Amino acid sequence: MTKEQFRRDFFKGMGSALLELQSCDNPERYREIVLYGCLHNTTYDAQCEGDRGWYLYQAIKLIDDKEAFESAITQKYFCVNRDHWLFVQLTAVLYHYAKDGSQNARDALYKKYADLLYFLSRKRKYEGICYQWDMFSWVCVWLTSLDGWDAFKRIVHDISDKLISKDPDYFFDEWFYDNAKEKFGKKRVEEYLQKQARKSSFIFIYH
Repeated sequence: MTKEQFRRDFFKGMGSALLELQSCDNPERYREIVLYGCLHNTTYDAQCEGDRGWYLYQAIKLIDDKEAFESAITQKYFCVNRDHWLFVQLTAVLYHYAKDGSQNARDALYKKYADLLYFLSRKRKYEGICYQWDMFSWVCVWLTSLDGWDAFKRIVHDISDKLISKDPDYFFDEWFYDNAKEKFGKKRVEEYLQKQARKSSFIFIYH
């Protein structure tokens, strides 16, 4: 496969590109293409195609230079402010790193979570487009995939303590709530929120 063919297939998210990385004698020859694909959103329609996190992570492993890729991805991660789908992609790749045991990736996700939480806690009104709001929702969903129920409890507490307590009109993305019910079960989630609502009026507002 030529580099141009690989670039075309890889940017389209095709399996043929991964097969080429698996079978070729020198996957390193495609390094720059894979790195570009990790640091840029090359999807035609990201909402339909998904985040490609798993796909990109498989390519990174086949290049066999995970630390260098992780460093570049993490650096890019903290520079993205408005490109929603690129942020989603980078979050997903870091999730796969963290799930695979990377403490650096885990730290990056939790730092971004803390940064966004602080930004939102300082924001007076939640009106119009707020990119950080959407980014925060995505990070929360991935953290509950990474650390399960403990992450869910921490996030609900932080939302009620640092966001809703400052602005009762704060609206948290319903997607996080629905996603949690899919992961942990509707009954468990609702019973937890009901129990916590007896301790915190702010959790009651959220629930």
